[in-house]
Amino acid sequence: MAPVADGAYYLLRFFIKSAFLALLPFALVPPGDRRKLRIWLYLWFLVFVQLFFIVYVGTDVLRFDRFMLPLFPFYFALALSGMLGLHEARAPAVRKAVSRVAIACCVLLMLTNAGQMALAGSKPCAHDWMHGGSLRALGSLMKSALPPGSLVASNEIGALAYYSGFDVIDMLGLTDRTVSRIRYASYRRDGTGSSPEGAARVRDYILSRDPEAVILPSYVGLAEADANAGEGAMHPLWAAFFESERFRTAYARVLSIA
Repeated sequence: MAPVADGAYYLLRFFIKSAFLALLPFALVPPGDRRKLRIWLYLWFLVFVQLFFIVYVGTDVLRFDRFMLPLFPFYFALALSGMLGLHEARAPAVRKAVSRVAIACCVLLMLTNAGQMALAGSKPCAHDWMHGGSLRALGSLMKSALPPGSLVASNEIGALAYYSGFDVIDMLGLTDRTVSRIRYASYRRDGTGSSPEGAARVRDYILSRDPEAVILPSYVGLAEADANAGEGAMHPLWAAFFESERFRTAYARVLSIA
């Protein structure tokens, strides 16, 4: 039941801090037209599928609420449907009240999420590099520099796998069951998926598969790494590689991308 509790908390925290609950009364208003009602039910079905997924998997390791993104278009469409239905089917005084409440809810939604954006912008994240063009360039470079059919290990695998055409081991376990099991066990035991013991087990598993290349972002030195040491600190998972004699002797540092 642990993942279910974590997933429920994830949802509760998001709906409170984002003010999404303010739109829920509108989203719950069913349309009177039969055809529109079928669409309304279908949208709610899509919402519940994503909610089930979040509760089932438990939680996310990153600070931004990416699991909620698929809900946005469906939830907003449901809320808008309810707003329009209430506005069209009532007396003028009620329509005016509905309009004012809807505007107030939308303003509240904008303010809370603008605050979250400002807060997130003030906290540099080691994962921010994944949104740059460096991964696309690196994937193309690997395709031309490494032998066909090479195996690569990396943290952010999407662009690297796409532009290189190689199999990529995901260090965070998003597409690798062995890594995900290790990291989840570490999370349940230590409160983080990258505890020293968990990071070492992930590293040993990856090295046992003999990847042709290992991509390690945010490398700043061989000093003790801690995720909370401040901006520029090395992630414990990546630091575990540099603490391994096998890694230091079998791999050479070839390229650094600022």
